[in-house]
Amino acid sequence: LKNEMLDKFKTVARVNFTAVLGLAILLAITAHWLLPLLFGPVFSASVTPLYLLLPGIILSSATKMLVPLVVHGGYQRVNLYSISVAAIITIVLDLLLIPVLGIEGAAIATTIAYMVIMLALLWTIRYKMGIPIHDIFLVRPSDIRNFSALITGPIGMKRIRTISRNGKQRVLCVVGWWPTGSDVTGIFIKEHIQSISREQPVEVLYVKVVKGGMAWPSTMLSSAIEDGLLVHRVTILTPLRRFELAERLIRRFYDRQIAEWHREDPFSLIHIHVRTEVTSHVVNVASKLDLPVVLTEHNSYYHLGILALPPAAREQERRSIRRWFKHPQIKVVMPVSRDLARVLHEDYGVPNEKLVVVHNVAADVFRSGPPPLAGPYRMMLAAVWRPPKDHDVFIRALAMIEKVKLQNCRIDWVGYGMDYEMIQERCANELPHVDIRFPGYMDKADMAKTMQDCHLFVLPTHADNLPCVVIESLCCGTPVVSMNVNGVPELVDKTNGMLVPPDDPRALADALIACIDQPSRFDRSM
Repeated sequence: LKNEMLDKFKTVARVNFTAVLGLAILLAITAHWLLPLLFGPVFSASVTPLYLLLPGIILSSATKMLVPLVVHGGYQRVNLYSISVAAIITIVLDLLLIPVLGIEGAAIATTIAYMVIMLALLWTIRYKMGIPIHDIFLVRPSDIRNFSALITGPIGMKRIRTISRNGKQRVLCVVGWWPTGSDVTGIFIKEHIQSISREQPVEVLYVKVVKGGMAWPSTMLSSAIEDGLLVHRVTILTPLRRFELAERLIRRFYDRQIAEWHREDPFSLIHIHVRTEVTSHVVNVASKLDLPVVLTEHNSYYHLGILALPPAAREQERRSIRRWFKHPQIKVVMPVSRDLARVLHEDYGVPNEKLVVVHNVAADVFRSGPPPLAGPYRMMLAAVWRPPKDHDVFIRALAMIEKVKLQNCRIDWVGYGMDYEMIQERCANELPHVDIRFPGYMDKADMAKTMQDCHLFVLPTHADNLPCVVIESLCCGTPVVSMNVNGVPELVDKTNGMLVPPDDPRALADALIACIDQPSRFDRSM
């Protein structure tokens, strides 16, 4: 893979350097009449400084291509040191040459400075990284053939084949989020699709767009079996996201790759899991292929994230989303909660006849176990700790409970995220008398075991469509205390837990006290 990526880099570098060199030569040939034509006869004197500066322009372009390679190789300091030295050289030469040569002296100083940077980068690549440099400058005939494929991605790549069951056509699941390693973002989407795969052959397509320091856009695709699912992971690299360049690259990939796959082995429909700025474009190729589209929607953006926009931009965004939902290929919209269905209907005009609520699902490992052992009253929290999850209200609620009541309690605060370290610091400073443990990330099996061992699961949150952790806890027989927001009341009632208003630490503290005082308050077998 390393050699393959290096080959791709060298292809782009050769094309870039040759193109810039060609343009520089063309400019040098035409400068004597082009500059006066564009800017007037007074600029005729600028031709000579331009000639002196052109090598610097070529070197500047080349260094921008080579810097990412050096940084990727772990030699960030070379880039920093060479720029610093070049800056000093520029200042010294400007002071020496400009009084004597004027603007020509400034052009010479700039060119020499870029030459220093270029030499430092080339020396590092050749002698520190061990990469030959003789083949990174001038374009080869094969580069022209390879360049189109490099930009558009491995179009036409044969997908891994699995046997279709009962002759059923495949469903292409285009996902906005997908778990990677210990990052469980989108794990509920994966569990949805795994449930579907028991009845219908599926493939998963996950596309992400990454803005980087490359000169040309490119696309990378890898396909593998992940937990029984055929997953295609695609990364679209783009030098900028302005001028709708990213959107064009996304649409181009969808148009070519999905159409190619469909010709090889037809899909019956396209199933979007979460409408995003990436997945939303798949309706265009669905229209061209006459494939119906269904949408499973988990996102709280419609009633939460959109509120972060200024009023005018918010209404413009709502209009754009309304238009998208009216696309004729979208046949069914499946929100994960009745509350989200209401929002989609009232705020975005999705007809009720198109809406079918399909709740989140829990993995098989979440099942009822024996009651918790005698000992401390155990509580558990688990989430990716970032908004809208509300750690603050839980910490404030614990601070309101008498210390003696918490002496026989143990809290397992599970998860990770941008707020997790701050949570640990606050608990150490504000709740030193409480036994709070931070095991960090847990896989599903460990989560299930901990839930079974706990008396209570707590999910403090400002908003949640239909939180999987609540479903998972209830599947283990563990009652839940959470907030009366969005789809949570569709899961929790007086038989299996308690709901409190969001951002109300007193109400949350009272609910926790009631559960601690009556550990058998809820029937875990229901």
